[in-house]
Amino acid sequence: MRKKILLIIILISFGSYSQECDEKARIVFNNIISSISNNSIIEPRLKIEDINGPASFYQGNITIDRELINLFCDQKNFVDKISFVIAHELAHHFLQHNWKYNSGLAYIHDSLMGEEINIQDILESETQADFYAGFYGKISGYKTLEYAKETITIIYKKYNIKKELIGYPSFEDRLNII
Repeated sequence: MRKKILLIIILISFGSYSQECDEKARIVFNNIISSISNNSIIEPRLKIEDINGPASFYQGNITIDRELINLFCDQKNFVDKISFVIAHELAHHFLQHNWKYNSGLAYIHDSLMGEEINIQDILESETQADFYAGFYGKISGYKTLEYAKETITIIYKKYNIKKELIGYPSFEDRLNII
């Protein structure tokens, strides 16, 4: 009986701890938007749910993987680390990187525009998102750049991301951008 009660207490406290980190992430999201938005672009919505990767931006939603929130939640400087991830995705939004992808067009061929989508364009967008993530986090009051290298390293390890991916700066290049 004691074991069941202890298990229930642990589950309840973990649930509220996780919700606390979700709320902190939402505050970071809102703070960064407040610092960078000029109200010319409708702000995206933040979702925290299980996805296949650390974060994504698609159709006006920035989605952060729940596992990533929980991973950083247990670490010192949670808000500074998560600010890099959120600011990276917000950079895609405010720099309007995803307009072609949000319209349903494929990466390889843009049939409406009749043009090939250049992998170099995607690489440039990802590079800009990393660069602006540091800037957006900094002007929002977070130590984003101070923890960005650690954040990227943790993400690559946690999600088993290859150090070289087509359309992304290499791991080393990303550290250099920071």
